[in-house]
Amino acid sequence: MKAHRLPWLGLLVMCAPSAPAGEPAVSTEALIEAKQRVVQHMALNPVVLRAVRRQNAEALSPDVRKARESEWGNDATDTPLKRALEGTAAGHFLKAQVDRDPVLVQATLTDSAGDTVAAFPAQGSYFHGDDETWLEAYNDGAGKVVTHTPTGDDGGGATVKIAAPVLEQGKTIGVLVVAATVGPADTGR
Repeated sequence: MKAHRLPWLGLLVMCAPSAPAGEPAVSTEALIEAKQRVVQHMALNPVVLRAVRRQNAEALSPDVRKARESEWGNDATDTPLKRALEGTAAGHFLKAQVDRDPVLVQATLTDSAGDTVAAFPAQGSYFHGDDETWLEAYNDGAGKVVTHTPTGDDGGGATVKIAAPVLEQGKTIGVLVVAATVGPADTGR
């Protein structure tokens, strides 16, 4: 066994020696469970809480949402709004988490309505309040951790969406959705 310190999570993780070449060192299920905990911890970060609290206080109007959706553009478009949301303190936090963990590939933080607060990298749509994953995680304000079945990509790997509520005094004030690569697409889940 080898010990790895994860100070940003306050954890000491014991890892078994590497598996023989060609065999996964950790099961897909165990990896997903570990990443669920990581996403839950990310959603508790004070930078995340402050950013969501600040945007919720703004109470964005439908006109502002529509303007931001239009400015956001499509997935391939780099826009000033995307750069701005990546450049916030919460955006820097999400970038640091994605850069630090090779399994995490994208993170989006939203407010209580589903509007993007911060993201890294900023992609997909601006508004998430009508997205199945967001709706399940927000859970009418009760909040719950949601993990969808991994989906395959062109390279034979699989990506899973993990969503966790951003909680303040037991109330869901936003949602953090993170995409993670978890190995082969055939997971049996």
